[in-house]
Amino acid sequence: MVRNFLLWFLRGLPLGVANVLPGISGGTIMLLLDYYYQVVYAIKHLQFPKLIPFGLGVMMSILLSARLVVWLLGTFPHSVQGILLGLICASVWVVFKQIGRDRRGLLWVVFIGGFTFVVVLSVLSGSAVDLSEHKFVGLFLAGGFASTAMLLPGISGATVLVVLGMYELALTAVVNLQLSILLPLGLGAVGGLLTLAWIMSYLLTYYPRVTLALLAGMISGSIPMLVVENWHFLSLFWALLGFAGVVWLEQRFTRGMKINDGPSPRSPI
Repeated sequence: MVRNFLLWFLRGLPLGVANVLPGISGGTIMLLLDYYYQVVYAIKHLQFPKLIPFGLGVMMSILLSARLVVWLLGTFPHSVQGILLGLICASVWVVFKQIGRDRRGLLWVVFIGGFTFVVVLSVLSGSAVDLSEHKFVGLFLAGGFASTAMLLPGISGATVLVVLGMYELALTAVVNLQLSILLPLGLGAVGGLLTLAWIMSYLLTYYPRVTLALLAGMISGSIPMLVVENWHFLSLFWALLGFAGVVWLEQRFTRGMKINDGPSPRSPI
């Protein structure tokens, strides 16, 4: 019992760090450490003896790593913004690599649709898609979307928060323990995991390339406005460095990983 609790607690630690940094995919981390399907299965079947220590590990990791990221943003804003931009760009590259070489016309249509959707919303709102002004509902939706992204290899929950204009708000709330922000975010995250885990596992099982093409397009659509808002020569240098770092890590640790076009007989989801 204690050993199982400790095992699932430790499994949550790397996931918390991954989802604080845009471009670092929690789903990919779980695949690399060989417990991705176990986590999705536990969520779908509400295995609380596993989910409780796992959630505690994720939360502790987020609390510790968020403080570091907030300090870096305040001390080295251009450098950190540049690195974050590079990580987001790299996440698009990682998703495209998972899609593979078979990029049929439908995938490009889906990608362009996702890209256009986010760009239009960004122009209308004047920034990356911003839910932060919608109080409880916006925070709830952001938490749901971000937690769902946690289950997607190649997609970071923090990337989703950047796209929704909630990243720095969420980080500051974690550091300062602002319950008025953390509560709706947390409720949305739980709701997203419990309800959308079924949908995303189905889509990733039967339509993996179409699903990832849509997500890649939506993430790409957030990049132009982020470049405009955070442009600085120093940011460009760090963006290239952040991009190169993710590419190196992906090449070093995920060689041979790929997605299939249909359900996997070994997958419990």
